[in-house]
Amino acid sequence: MTPKRIAIIFALVLCLGAAARCAAQTYTMIMPTPKGLSMGSMDALLKDMGKAIERKTGIKVTVVNLEFDYLDTPVEDTLAKMKAGKVDLAMVFGIDYVRYAANNKINAVPLFAISMFGRSSYDVCLFTRKADNIKSAKDLKGKVWGGVKTKNARYIMHLDGIDKPMSGFFSKLVYMPEENVVTLLDALLDKKIDVFTVPNYQVNMTRNTNKKYNQVADISCREYEHNWFIVYNKDTVSKENAAKIKEAFMAAHKDPQFAQFKFLLTAVKGRFVGMEIKDLANTVKIVKYLQKYKWDQEELAFIKKNFKR
Repeated sequence: MTPKRIAIIFALVLCLGAAARCAAQTYTMIMPTPKGLSMGSMDALLKDMGKAIERKTGIKVTVVNLEFDYLDTPVEDTLAKMKAGKVDLAMVFGIDYVRYAANNKINAVPLFAISMFGRSSYDVCLFTRKADNIKSAKDLKGKVWGGVKTKNARYIMHLDGIDKPMSGFFSKLVYMPEENVVTLLDALLDKKIDVFTVPNYQVNMTRNTNKKYNQVADISCREYEHNWFIVYNKDTVSKENAAKIKEAFMAAHKDPQFAQFKFLLTAVKGRFVGMEIKDLANTVKIVKYLQKYKWDQEELAFIKKNFKR
């Protein structure tokens, strides 16, 4: 066997190694999106994103849309696949990432995040009618709450000095999907519910497009989890390639190659920003509350009772 053929075989063997990646390899990037989220053709949007990454960096990335509902665990499932070497990059949510990392040795390293309205974290608020003159969660005893994620409300209630189950504080809990916040806003103004609790950026985006929602008040807003962020598999993605991908996204807000993000970034007055583990400090605090008071279990019981696949 000639030295040239030996060199070729050696190179192929390296490519087959678990920790090695050949230059021609295509990275797999998972983007979890809620079922029912209205953003046009999500598959087409993510496909275009993969093309933009390749044009800017020369790195091939296949972006996969992972749709999930209220009973799914998309971040846990994705991080498990990343640990197994089947996923290279992924979008994750702060609470789910911290909770998974607390119980598993992971290889998912934060790369960059999205900043919305000038912040890398968001608040959860009690949204009420301004005309009702509600000042805190205590003023909502016996009122009607609407939504899905009860743990958001429980967190605010706790900080306002209320530690009762939702059903023992509100007169009624109305199950209402939260993907389209307009549904909740209209139900509030039509007096079908008295309060709902969602991330403030959802309402802020909608207020910018319809002034009638200025009749809605934000009460007892509290800092919650870190905005969603991108992680990379340190076992399959080199630091050099990770840095190239990060650099491309850092300039995405002014780069025509990433024009598909213009609507999203404009709506939330946002851009992509760098991040580190230390930036998850408040998210870690939230996770400790969830574990201590079992708010997740209360929410899951509410969802299972009302949500039908």
